[in-house]
Parts: sequence; C-alpha cells; structure tokens
Amino acid sequence: MNDTAFTELRVPRTTASALQPRLKKDSLNIVIALSRDQIFVFNLLRKLYALRESYPLLVVGLPDWVGFSGLDPEYMMALNVHIIQDSWVDYRDPSVRDFVLEFREDFSTEPDSFAFQGYDLAIHFFRMLMNYGQEFPRCAAEVKHKGLQTTYQFRQTPGNGFSNTYVNVFRFVDFQEVDARTHPYVYDP
Repeated sequence: MNDTAFTELRVPRTTASALQPRLKKDSLNIVIALSRDQIFVFNLLRKLYALRESYPLLVVGLPDWVGFSGLDPEYMMALNVHIIQDSWVDYRDPSVRDFVLEFREDFSTEPDSFAFQGYDLAIHFFRMLMNYGQEFPRCAAEVKHKGLQTTYQFRQTPGNGFSNTYVNVFRFVDFQEVDARTHPYVYDP
C-alpha cells in the first residue's frame, strides 16, 4: 500500500501558516521552495525551523541559497536542507584535494569552477577519444564519468546534440556540505 501524499501549493509567498495545516506529524514532509528571493527564503526557513519539533521536515532549495549572506547554518541542518545543483565540489574527496594541491603548485592560485569543469571535461572526452576513437559520439550516452565537479551522464536530444542529465544534490551535516547520495538523510520516526 502506498501512503505517499503530495500537496502542491502554488502561491507567490507561501508562508509557514499556509503550510502548517498540510503538514503531517507522522511522516516526512518535503518542502520544495524554488525561490531565489533571499528575504522570502529567510522567512520561510525561520518559520519552518519553529515547526521542526512538531513536524519532520526536509527542505529542497536552490543553489543561490548557499550564497545568501546571513543564512543560519543551524536552520540548514535542522531542516535537512538539500540543494540541487548542476555542479558541486566535495573538498573532502582525496581526488579533489590532490587536484587543488597540484593546481596551486602549478598556477599559484585556487582553482575556480572553470578549472574543475575544464579538467573534468578534458579527462572525460580524452578518455572517450582514446577508448572509442572517432566513434565516441555513438557511445556518449552509454558512458558515465564521475568527475571532480560533477558526473557526466549524457542523453542525446534529437537535433540538439547531447546534454548532461546528471544533477548533484548536497545537504548540510555538521556545518559541512555533504553529497546527499553517499550521505542520505534517513527519516526514522
């Protein structure tokens, strides 16, 4: 028996008071807030934080949230905030640490997102060329590659080439960003 319920609220300024009657005390409530408005996000998280003792909550947000100045990390952890992003670097990964150290040595600066992306793309496509030669486009959708910044999992779109369909999801644990796939939140009532 599937007891999953889904309620969609499409209002420009959903408030915790509008959400509260729809929340369940005995099941995980997943709130997907697709807003880039810093004031709205702060208010929503503050109000949900006040409800966290009565309702199990998991909040899904946008990458912009990480750049918001003044966002309380305690809210991010207590509300099990998950951020969906096209790329994300786990600086605790030994491969990432090695890359950063070599990049610093070679260029006397920190690698930015373009450095990670360039490295990942070069490794992926050079391996494809080495393994499949000129036929590599035929295999592009079949080969998955985990890079430092993202995983490449291409899908062919007729007439438009290929697009990467992989999405990174991270969450906050002990004041750090962690990969939600390898460190999933486990709801235990």
